[in-house]
Amino acid sequence: MKRIPVTLLLTLFAFFTLILSPLAAQDVLGLPVGVMCPGFQISRLIPNWYAVLRENSPGSNIRRSPVIGADIIGEVPEGERFIALDVPIVCNNDAAWWYVSYGGLNGWMVEGQHDEYWTQPLPLPDDPDGLAEFAASLEPIPALTAPDFSLANGGGALMFNSAAGVNIASIIGGSPQQIDIGGAALPTGNPVSPDGQWVVLWQGNSLQFADRATNILTVSPDLTDLVGDDFNGFTYSIQVAPNAERVILDGQYSDGNNEIFSLERYGGNGWALINLTNSPAVDFAPQLSPDGTQIAFVSDRDGSRDIFIMDIDGENVRNLSASPVDDYPFAWSSDGTQIAYISRTSDSAAINIVDADGANFTPVLVGLPRAESLSWSPDGEQIAYITTANDARFLYTVDLNGDGVTQITPIGFSDQPPIWAPESSFMAFTGLDNGVYIITRSGERQFQIAADGSNIIWMPDYSSQ
Repeated sequence: MKRIPVTLLLTLFAFFTLILSPLAAQDVLGLPVGVMCPGFQISRLIPNWYAVLRENSPGSNIRRSPVIGADIIGEVPEGERFIALDVPIVCNNDAAWWYVSYGGLNGWMVEGQHDEYWTQPLPLPDDPDGLAEFAASLEPIPALTAPDFSLANGGGALMFNSAAGVNIASIIGGSPQQIDIGGAALPTGNPVSPDGQWVVLWQGNSLQFADRATNILTVSPDLTDLVGDDFNGFTYSIQVAPNAERVILDGQYSDGNNEIFSLERYGGNGWALINLTNSPAVDFAPQLSPDGTQIAFVSDRDGSRDIFIMDIDGENVRNLSASPVDDYPFAWSSDGTQIAYISRTSDSAAINIVDADGANFTPVLVGLPRAESLSWSPDGEQIAYITTANDARFLYTVDLNGDGVTQITPIGFSDQPPIWAPESSFMAFTGLDNGVYIITRSGERQFQIAADGSNIIWMPDYSSQ
């Protein structure tokens, strides 16, 4: 007699439990049973279980992203079964969208819309004696596959959002290539782990963890479910720790209080969202130290907006800048020993440096009419910053001692900080025309690599790891 895999028996048990009591199924196995999207009924599909189209269903299309009108990338024929994967449901268009697998193709499909179900869980056989044969006929549940980041292998590539989706572009030429990431988006901040193995993307209110070593994609639960009630949402700026064991991000409660959180991954499907700051003050803009042991952030807990630092677990909080004016934004040095930041009043700005332990405050530039963002070169020799003149933004660099102030960009610049190449020879930035540009450190050569783009990040090589 053919043995039935234990995992399949558990899944079949979950199915029976679901039919008998949806709430019991949720309690026993943690299934997201009973989710009700606005404008739709209670969801009935089961994650990591099989489903079929109902007769004369209009919802057979598999789409690239969970929205009516998104590109159709496949179709499930009537009578064929597909798999509802264990990815959080997306509510959109008065429908529940599931991430599904059919014939080796993954994409988004609606369970139904308004008061109609277009799909249903695959029924079990009426005769229990036929369970083994039924189990043998089922195809394996596939692991989620990570997006293809191979264009970045070998180094010299940028990744960015565009109107068409997420793109990778080589800095040595060639057209940008769009990545199929199922409608996800590239966050701001630093969504790549220091060694380049992990890339973290936003999908609705969930995070996708793409492992370039195994090519497996892991998806978090809906983060708003983890944080609790009375929550407005996250800023979609994230910081990925080494090995991607945690992601640092900030979000806002409905009363306007901003907090900093750590999303931590455990074995299996274990997740925890921890409020690190838990303060009535406004805490935002977290940045991990290069070694991943400390978090610098901005807070008004002492009156003005100052630069604070804390350990990775939220302990040992201390004020680094402690000034009567607003100190923001800021950037870590590549060795993690110092932080550069902008101090601003209503009519002037200054760039300062302070050690990560709060010692050795050093002014770099004072009397700037305005400065909006900055980044520290990886070789530690210069700071790039954006200042405003005649209602236009321009990129400058300055040596750490305040000498060598140089205007780099001849054209207007967006308010996003420039992205240094790892060897510090050039920077990437978004222009006022939304184009993605590369410019040499001296400003002598500049060229466009994409017509539009935002949230630019450097994609490190991982092929040789």
